[in-house]
Amino acid sequence: VASHDFVRASWEEERKAASATLFAVPTPAPAAVVQAGASVAAEPLRPAGAAPAATGVAGAASAVPVGAASQSLMHDEGFRYSEAVSSKGRTYFEVPIDHDGDFARGPRDAKVNVVLFADFQCGYCRSLANHLLPLEARYEGKVRWVFKHFPLDNRCNPVMKGTMHDEACAAAKAANCVGLQGRFWDFHHKLYATDLRANDENLRRLALESGAEAKAYDACYADEQMAHAKTRRDVQAGRFARIAGTPRTYIQGHLVPGIVSTEVFASMLDAALAQAAEPGAPAGEAAVALAAVPAHGMIEAVGPEGRFFIDAYEASLDAAGRARTVANVAPAEVSWNEADEACRKAGKRLCTELEWISACAGAVARDDGAPGNLGPGAAGNGDPTDDAIEGNLYPYGPFYDGGRCWDDAGNDGAPVSTGSRAGCRSVSGIHDQSGNLAEWTGTSLATAMLSGGDFRYGAKATCMVRQDRFGRGYRNRTTGFRCCAATAVPQPTDAEVVAHIDHGAEGQQAPTLDLPLRPKAPGHAAGRLGPDAFRGKVTVVSFFASWCGPCRREMPELDAFYRAHAAKGLQVFGIGVDVRPADAERFIDEVKPSFPIAIDPEAESMGLFGVKGMPTTYLIGRDGRIVARLIGINAEKVKVFQDRALALLAAP
Repeated sequence: VASHDFVRASWEEERKAASATLFAVPTPAPAAVVQAGASVAAEPLRPAGAAPAATGVAGAASAVPVGAASQSLMHDEGFRYSEAVSSKGRTYFEVPIDHDGDFARGPRDAKVNVVLFADFQCGYCRSLANHLLPLEARYEGKVRWVFKHFPLDNRCNPVMKGTMHDEACAAAKAANCVGLQGRFWDFHHKLYATDLRANDENLRRLALESGAEAKAYDACYADEQMAHAKTRRDVQAGRFARIAGTPRTYIQGHLVPGIVSTEVFASMLDAALAQAAEPGAPAGEAAVALAAVPAHGMIEAVGPEGRFFIDAYEASLDAAGRARTVANVAPAEVSWNEADEACRKAGKRLCTELEWISACAGAVARDDGAPGNLGPGAAGNGDPTDDAIEGNLYPYGPFYDGGRCWDDAGNDGAPVSTGSRAGCRSVSGIHDQSGNLAEWTGTSLATAMLSGGDFRYGAKATCMVRQDRFGRGYRNRTTGFRCCAATAVPQPTDAEVVAHIDHGAEGQQAPTLDLPLRPKAPGHAAGRLGPDAFRGKVTVVSFFASWCGPCRREMPELDAFYRAHAAKGLQVFGIGVDVRPADAERFIDEVKPSFPIAIDPEAESMGLFGVKGMPTTYLIGRDGRIVARLIGINAEKVKVFQDRALALLAAP
């Protein structure tokens, strides 16, 4: 979704267009529509020819927006916004609310406004709506919920380049016509609860089931100009917010992209309510000035087991293989195995997940789930990220503050030097726990986890994010670590920090593997993908996972290439890296490749090759060196890859 470009315009043109449209009077309604339905006054579009009766601004109660400390706020036409724009939208925007024209629930004078830009054909929007349902009752009387359309279809949304959801415009139109009769939220819930196609017939049936009067609905739905009046206003607001996908939510002006859990959303509502109760209060934000990091490089924190020390910076490695916590150097990109060893060599240990979260959030983290917790000193389900939030959601405060951390570099990005983002630190002075590198935590194989998100995560790089998709051997440019200890451990000074190695780069010797081959591989005896597997052969090695859609598309193409050239000496191996081997087995049974497969649930081989995405395919020459690395299934790049393989086969 984020790849859809915005309709470009000069800043002045955009500003004028937004100002004119956000507060514009919609096209007059047909008389039959305005007069029909006993509850028209409950949630109407603004009456024909009327000026806005009551226009609010999302976040207007905040004198000093929480979490926007690093953003330069602009004031224009009665609302505020940040010029900081992430790949998901403007990071701060007090979205104008027309209390008579917008579809809203909750008191007009609520302390907190939540504005949701959504598309009725968007599965993520449906999931978010389900997550938010319990909060309506929990925050009754305190929060006003406002819905704004952003259909991902350029037939009613000129921000989009094309059509992604071909029924989204029809659904928005139907919702507007039902909303004219005061039944929008009934329709909203019914539409998100159904798997039916949003065609005219189904939409009309749901509209009538929601309480809409048939004649008024039909008259409105037939009038394209009237039925999409609100859609046009909402889309213009979305355009000003620089969004190009859904869902996008603004809590008191703060951007919340995509889906978040019920408890994470609740933590942000609590922070917004606290700020509204005491405008100008810092509400957990990091202090402006901090004491210098001690010479030993560790910061004291408190976790479930009491006080401990944690590295102030993401760890690097020195020539002796020890973890170092130093500012302005390249962080180490390691597997859990390597991180565990490096911490031990430095006289420290890896942090537990609960310690890491506690240091990031500035409060003791607890696992409040069901019995069976793996974490020390807590009684829960082993996942402290799926329940109530203790402390801040981000190291620097409760809301996403675009620009503080290195978290929006995209898939082609790379990590930056340790501590180079001055504002990306916790209240106690711990740097880069949000973005840059996801960090290995866990003091044993059973508790190994990646925490914090990396440079691609944007607003999702919170203290509460965790990754358990790959095993302990996973290592690439997104994985790092830092160490903890019971007491502050002095820094070693007898070896320099070493440069990072791009494992799996072209020209390098292919790593030595030792993995069992899948016995069911047609035409191959059960054996091993061992140290001599690549010697004297032109070899293709492809990493895949069952949850990877592009892998499912790549496998048949790779199999066809293998069958066409196996007689010339080409050998192909697939390596499945699902944490659960049974998932990889099912995937293989479905796609039925004819080349041998190894399954590596610990992702050791993935780490040795430095796999950066799924699928990743390597071409290895007869000398055992990597000749090409292909990430994804771009047709043009696949052709180049295959041509290089054929050239190797043709060479003597």
